[in-house]
This record gives sequence, structure tokens and C-alpha cells, in this order.
Amino acid sequence: MASRDVRQTWRLLLIESEFARNYRIAYQLDAEAAARNPVLEKILPSLLHVKMAAVLDEALETHLVARSTSLPRKYRQTLGGRISFFQDSKQIANGAELHAIQQRRNDLAHDISSSISWAQLDQDLATVHATLQHLGFVGSRPHFEIKAERSAMQVSEEPGVAWYCDYAVSLMEGGKIAAEFKWRSRLHNDVA
Repeated sequence: MASRDVRQTWRLLLIESEFARNYRIAYQLDAEAAARNPVLEKILPSLLHVKMAAVLDEALETHLVARSTSLPRKYRQTLGGRISFFQDSKQIANGAELHAIQQRRNDLAHDISSSISWAQLDQDLATVHATLQHLGFVGSRPHFEIKAERSAMQVSEEPGVAWYCDYAVSLMEGGKIAAEFKWRSRLHNDVA
């Protein structure tokens, strides 16, 4: 994975994280208030955390390859081994925090009852972003804003469909769309 790939993969993870964190916004287009889904609140941060640790692991491996450095034998070929090597060789100063992130990832992967909160994910995303920035993979963390739109109900010319409504949930960065989901909801004719 090249440096550009790490940057793109990390950006995609940050975008996915914002969409996941704001999953209720789509429901709020049809109702005044949308309750938080306890299942999603437990699962989403944990899944994103595992992906985040995978990006960190790829970045550390990519950094080694780019520097034509191989991991010395005394370090295991794992995320923990790479973190230890980078810490011991003074390439990073936050090894303890990264090891804690790695341990949370291990807990999530091997203990079905394990989960983390959005707050813990946010803290760990900030730590990993700072590491990736220090290693030259990314710049400043992007600032996203989320917005959602729903069109008015419109008469449909589609066979079997009486009405439709278009939806869009967009992630904005600097007034421009960084990512977007669009879909159409259809109200079908009564079938007798």
C-alpha cells in the first residue's frame, strides 16, 4: 500500500465514521425525532475501531517498506510488534496509547461481549490521526458537516408506483460534497 493509498483509506474511514455516527439523520427527515438504535450504538463504533486499527497496521507496514526497513526479528510481525518497533526506534512518541488501541482492537476481535463507545472511538481516531500525520501520511484532520434533504412527494410515471420521494444525506467539507448517499422511496399502487 502506497502513502497515497493510506491517505485515501484513512479519509474513507473518517467519512464512514461521520456517516455512521449520524445514522439517525435520514430517519429525522420523516419524523421529528429519531431515537438512537441501541444495537447500532453498540456495534458501529466497535466495527469502525477494528477498521481503524487495520489502517494503522497497514500504515506502519507501508512506512517500513517505504524506508526499505524490515522489522527486526525480536519484534513480532503483528500490529503490536510494529508499534513496539516504532516506539523503541523513537519514530513515534505515543506508543503506549497505540498499544492500548491495539489491545481494544484485540478485545473486540476475540471477545464477542466486548464493545467500545463513540467517545472511545473518537479518542482513538484522534490518536491514530496524530500518528499518521507525524509519519507523513495525512495532513490536518478534515472537518465535516452533515446535511440531509428530502424532496416533496411527487407523482410517479413508473409502472406500479403512485408516488415517490428522493432523499440525500451528504457529508460536506468546506461547502463542497465530500461524500453522499442518495435513494428514492416509492409508494406503490394498491394491488388487488
